[in-house]
Amino acid sequence: MNKLISLLKASMAGGLQLFNYRGKTERSQRIMPLVLGALVWISMLISASAMATELQQDGNGVALLSLYTLVTSIIILMEGIYKSSDLLFKPKDNDLLLSMPIPKRHIILARIIKFYIYELLYCLIFLLPAVVAYATTFDINPPLFWLTSITVLLLTPIIPIALSCIIGLISSSISSRFKHKNFFQVILSFIFLIALAIFIIISNTDSSFEGRAIVAISDKVANYYYPAQTFVNLVSDFNIWQYLLFIAINLVVLVVPTLIVSHFYAKIVNRLGAIKQTTTTSTNYNFKRHSQTAAMIKKEIVKYFNTPVLLMNTAIGLILFIVAVVALCFKYDDFIASLTSSTENFPLTSEQILSYLPSVTVALVAFASLMTFITATIISLEGKTFNLLKTLPISGHKVIMTKVLAAVLLIVPVTALGSIIMAIRFQFGILDTILIFIAVIAAPMLTEMIGVLIDLKYARFNAESDAVVVKQSAGVMVATFLGLGMVLVSISLLFTLVFLAGQTTGLIILDAVFVIVSAFLYFVIATHGEEKYQKLSA
Repeated sequence: MNKLISLLKASMAGGLQLFNYRGKTERSQRIMPLVLGALVWISMLISASAMATELQQDGNGVALLSLYTLVTSIIILMEGIYKSSDLLFKPKDNDLLLSMPIPKRHIILARIIKFYIYELLYCLIFLLPAVVAYATTFDINPPLFWLTSITVLLLTPIIPIALSCIIGLISSSISSRFKHKNFFQVILSFIFLIALAIFIIISNTDSSFEGRAIVAISDKVANYYYPAQTFVNLVSDFNIWQYLLFIAINLVVLVVPTLIVSHFYAKIVNRLGAIKQTTTTSTNYNFKRHSQTAAMIKKEIVKYFNTPVLLMNTAIGLILFIVAVVALCFKYDDFIASLTSSTENFPLTSEQILSYLPSVTVALVAFASLMTFITATIISLEGKTFNLLKTLPISGHKVIMTKVLAAVLLIVPVTALGSIIMAIRFQFGILDTILIFIAVIAAPMLTEMIGVLIDLKYARFNAESDAVVVKQSAGVMVATFLGLGMVLVSISLLFTLVFLAGQTTGLIILDAVFVIVSAFLYFVIATHGEEKYQKLSA
């Protein structure tokens, strides 16, 4: 037990320091993540309160708790699927820990507990606002309600974490048998995520947000998902034995993946770290000369695809963009019929909705681009090799901008393809298409320059794995919250301008905002980027 506690302390000290600053000036950098986090929490509380008011009319407030428990669990599961493999099997301290007299189950348990503590943030952001909204809207028995709610908040991550650890074990076990391990791991993770998304879509047969629909969905959730069912039962009629059984089951669920993963751990780690010997004896090598910029862009793109956790973390927005485009192209008529028939006094006709589709396309492009911060961790992922990078005869400004250009080149083909499909399917005008493509280029330029500036400010080179950098760093937290804010502001600005001044004017102004802000950010990088870059040290 003492070994486990010591291991856990060391793991926490090294992996969960989101704000590891020493000086008073650097500590001021904590303010932005905390302020952005508070704004997201308040927005979630407002949303949950509005839903609670709607449910109050139907007299079934526990539906709110059931629904938010499921939503939080799904978010944790989806995030854990592509994080668990790197967190469990690819930490940088594997060789050190495996060479010490520490049982493998202790190593795994310490990592799962660290995983669990980080996932509690999702419960605080998504589930806690629903609990507060319920407590302020409905009559409760305060001692029992808060005892139950705090227990559920603490135990909600366990089942999704256990499932994601098993899925991570399966994907790592399969991918470790192939030469291109990272590629197969990404493919398998995407398969699991797509299967989960299809299951959610099939299970949700009612897309309405009326109170009765929420209650119906909640009843389905309570019937099939044990934590949601227990939460509803304990809030409605507290039972001490059901409460203790809930705790016991979750503790058992926490232990099971520890035992399973520890049994296969050594074999998988050995296969993942194995380097296959080549039998090629030919010495005829062909070297191609590239410019510095082209070579560095190629290096960044290759690194992106060889870092599964970064790829999975940043590709979600682009995948959702393609899904939305395909859904609009194939299900547009059904969507319009459902929208106009289910919504009383809908202010737009089907012809007007069709005419606004260029704005909808730009909104989708803005969402996909502004939520894809590839560069928010691109410098931190250099790790200990960053000092070597600084010794190369390349200016810091060029290094920064090549990272930005590489990220833009990864985003633009996806959004451009979706925009072309929309333009052909719905026969957009030439001017609208040109304005869309300006947004396709300008939006990711803006996003990635913001991302690299964030990474320059919150760079972290001492993480134990890539998963810690991509998922548990202050820069990623700032980028995520800032991206959400930029999406809301840009889309709100777009449709406000479209309805007030016309679609063409709205698109021109939004494109102008993207271009002007991007130009300003380039000026900031050109004047201060080199200085910030040279001050960094791994």
